[in-house]
Amino acid sequence: MRAEWSDGGKTIRTAMEATFQQDREQLYHVAGYRWAVALALLAMMAVLGWYGRRRLGSLAERLTEELSEHIEKEGIEVAGINARMQLAVLRLLAETAGLCWPLVALLISLVILGVAGAAFPVLSASILFVLCARLAFGVVNGLFMETRPRFRVIRCSNKVAGYYRRWLRALLWLLVVAVPLPLFLTLLDVMPATRTYAWHLVSSLGLAILAVFLLRRRLVLKVVGRQEEVQAHGLHLLVTWCYPLIPMGVLGLLVLEFLGYGP
Repeated sequence: MRAEWSDGGKTIRTAMEATFQQDREQLYHVAGYRWAVALALLAMMAVLGWYGRRRLGSLAERLTEELSEHIEKEGIEVAGINARMQLAVLRLLAETAGLCWPLVALLISLVILGVAGAAFPVLSASILFVLCARLAFGVVNGLFMETRPRFRVIRCSNKVAGYYRRWLRALLWLLVVAVPLPLFLTLLDVMPATRTYAWHLVSSLGLAILAVFLLRRRLVLKVVGRQEEVQAHGLHLLVTWCYPLIPMGVLGLLVLEFLGYGP
């Protein structure tokens, strides 16, 4: 692996030149109308993303006010599941529109411009990685909303929501920071020993975060509510009894990673 590191810069540079050379030459011969369509699509989706974020955010706030009035009028504790899901979807779309919509347009633009060679998997995987990461953060924020517990999709206390939100964000930030390097090396098919070590490191850190998260058994299980409030009592008891097997399994996988037997 030391030999790979010493020549790593040259190896990556050579692989990138080989990967992008064919598509770069093809782009010089792309018809002008295709460039016009691709650029117009990018500009339109950027504007729509900005407008959609503002518009959907306003709709979410309006729906929140209407639900608050309905809750006070009916004298109930929380909004119905359909209303909470609708509000969560609106918030997710508003939160991710500014970045995700232009990224989708960029992916479509690659197809319009005819980028179909070796560069397409690298570019498309990079775009999809950023897209999925942004959506994942939005989903976590939506499921475990920091404020207004009456409108959370998952009914739980602020303490439980904060616990899930903190550790799920930690896991996502690990993926965002640590995955791009081994993913990039894998897509370029270079430095096999380095990328294998990097993947094992990412897996080990992810399992360690998951193991620490699972240590707080009460908080983890309280995400489904109090036992007397759960409708499926049998399923709740089964999960409670089998719960010790989950952290033990995670710790077992972590030990296998350290021993070099991980997937």
